[in-house]
Amino acid sequence: RRNIPDFSYKKTLKMLFLGIFFNVTTCGTGIKPAQTYYLYKNGGAFGKSLGQITVPYVNHKIAILIYATIVLIFKNSYIRETFTEGWEYLYIGYGLTFMFIILLILSISSKTFHKLLFIPINLIFKKGKIFDYKNRLYNQLTMLREESKDLIKDIPLMTKLIFINLIKMTMWYVLPYIAYIA
Repeated sequence: RRNIPDFSYKKTLKMLFLGIFFNVTTCGTGIKPAQTYYLYKNGGAFGKSLGQITVPYVNHKIAILIYATIVLIFKNSYIRETFTEGWEYLYIGYGLTFMFIILLILSISSKTFHKLLFIPINLIFKKGKIFDYKNRLYNQLTMLREESKDLIKDIPLMTKLIFINLIKMTMWYVLPYIAYIA
């Protein structure tokens, strides 16, 4: 409702089911673009809609990193014993996930990062159709940053979203493990 004040509960349910549909049909890759487009078509500015979709995604990735950290710290010997070949890739994946989260946070919150991102684009595209598209893209990224910045600064909301994701992952991964060993 921050972005679209008249966004109804019915439209929220439609967006939820749209996410479920695209999760299944695109193997998870089309959820965020579809939901962003849905918000845009229902009156939200594209950059702001993307910001509202991206911040929960960042929280989800942070929750994954928290769980991975716990596993790598407390089950390190088990990992090395069980996965005698290739256990290094788990640590590489952990590092890549950490870097991805940092880049994602910078992309939705840092004006300096946006300027750095546009240095090569500005050098290459100085006029024509691409120039117009570049300016629109920069404006959308600015809206994304402004919307995301407000959400990221809301520490109680961010904490709540991370906690919800941790509970969700506990249900997905820990409870089946408990059932397995019981």
